[in-house]
Amino acid sequence: MQVALVTTGAGLRSGIGDYTRHLLPHLARECELSTFVPRDQLPAGTSGNSPRPLGELRPREHDHILYQLGNERGHAFMLPLIRSWGGTVVLHDWVLFDLALAAFPGLARGGVKGHLLALREGGLRQGQVYLRNRRAQRQVRRSLGVGSGAGESRSGASAFAEGWHGPEDGGRWSGPCATLRLPPDAQRLSLWVAATAGRSLRVSGPQGALAEFTRRELAARGEVFVELPGGGSGLVFLETTSSRPTAAQSREGDTRLLGTFFTRVSHARAGEEQVLDLASPAPQVAGDHPLVLDRFSLPLNRSVVRQADSFIVHSEHVAQLVRAERNAMTPLSVVTHGAAAAHGAESSGSRHEEQSRQAARRGLALDEDWSSSTLLVSFGALQKHKRIDKLLDAMAKGREAGADLRLVLAGAPQGDELDVEAMIAAAGLGPMVRITGYLAEDQIARWIDAADICVNLRGPSTGGTSGGLHRCLGRGRLVLASDLNEQGELPGSCVIKVAPGPEEVGELARVMVELARDPDRRGRHEAAARRYVEECCRWPLVARRYAESLAAFPHPRARRVSLIKSAVEAADAGS
Repeated sequence: MQVALVTTGAGLRSGIGDYTRHLLPHLARECELSTFVPRDQLPAGTSGNSPRPLGELRPREHDHILYQLGNERGHAFMLPLIRSWGGTVVLHDWVLFDLALAAFPGLARGGVKGHLLALREGGLRQGQVYLRNRRAQRQVRRSLGVGSGAGESRSGASAFAEGWHGPEDGGRWSGPCATLRLPPDAQRLSLWVAATAGRSLRVSGPQGALAEFTRRELAARGEVFVELPGGGSGLVFLETTSSRPTAAQSREGDTRLLGTFFTRVSHARAGEEQVLDLASPAPQVAGDHPLVLDRFSLPLNRSVVRQADSFIVHSEHVAQLVRAERNAMTPLSVVTHGAAAAHGAESSGSRHEEQSRQAARRGLALDEDWSSSTLLVSFGALQKHKRIDKLLDAMAKGREAGADLRLVLAGAPQGDELDVEAMIAAAGLGPMVRITGYLAEDQIARWIDAADICVNLRGPSTGGTSGGLHRCLGRGRLVLASDLNEQGELPGSCVIKVAPGPEEVGELARVMVELARDPDRRGRHEAAARRYVEECCRWPLVARRYAESLAAFPHPRARRVSLIKSAVEAADAGS
């Protein structure tokens, strides 16, 4: 069986990319496997087993085309292939919001085209959510123009309005659509541009367009000027057209929607120049995009779910969603997420396990107070839906109850939606919590080994099964997780689940305290985690289930069409 696997290059930060790299050597033993990635993501060196450029993929030469796809902007290139060729999608997430915004920039720009795209990608209900969101954003924009003059800027200086990312060294990124609020009598706007993620920068006011500068013009000139009409609200809108992820974003896994990077912004009135403070706060931070407020209500996945020929998913929950959306017989397999059984199936004994844990803590240079505590470690980017506020509140309650709990947030803040340091301070946990920033895979493994309890809270959920959670199980650690649909399917013997809701903080605190006081119970959960991975999740088992599923699935429609065409041509030639 010849299989073409379509994925992203190894140079991109990607959880799904990590999953694929673990799976590849085992899947290659089950079938004749060729891997294809976009040409600009090919590794520098090549060998017989290296990925091939995507342009070399010929559908009729393979029995199956297999796409590793989830809610990552870097997967946008797969959608036209699925539409043209069909094939099998390994659907890692149900909500494909970030992917859709990257694949269809019109969604971010709004207007009639954006609404039509939302209807096409999500159907009537999601189209209504999209329309409500865009109307709400227009109301925000209009409200910024109310009471111009002294009410606009009491000091007379310029001010940011909506649509800006946080300040960085050397300047500040706008979102694809950003607003400046200037004094109504401002006569000229000066913009110093270092980079843009789009084709052009369009400057307009409430009455219409004022100027537009192409990417080439911005690169050549650096500084551009816009004459302002004066009067009115003083609002100036900066739209970066056709914005796409930059090369740096792709390398670093940055999912923000970027517009243009400004190193200096000023305006002139009455012959006097006033410079905008790029470090000043904005009333509404751009985050990913104003649509991010409704991201969990906008799966926007029909180009995938309705166009693919067959599916592999990691939970029965997502399988049911796929079947309901297609409303037709669909070749589909539920294949457990993979994990490496680092400690083997058998328990090494609680004493040996504790020695290994302490050795990991020494390797991380943890002091005595941290080494002797009950250590919780939460993995992944620090985002609002990871329920970090609930985790911190529960930990504070647990410490009040006398449990010596310490917490490591093993990930980097993503976007500007959370001030995690302020949340830690508000919970009174300053020295009891550490933030590591981004971690490579080997560093993640060291923190898992050091942990007493791994934490994987979610809510709302994208429907994705957590690779980080399975990595923790594979290294013999119990996991404290949110009781959501897809995580609810995991065995309670090694995953302790707490439902999101009004009782969540109290329940989390209770579980933390009980586990902190009962190391024997933790040991039983850890032994169960090793057994579960050995019996259900080892990569060779997962690869075998892939191969069995593909063998039962139909060929991709591009190959079926070519076979039918060949048969017709052969019949015509013989007549």
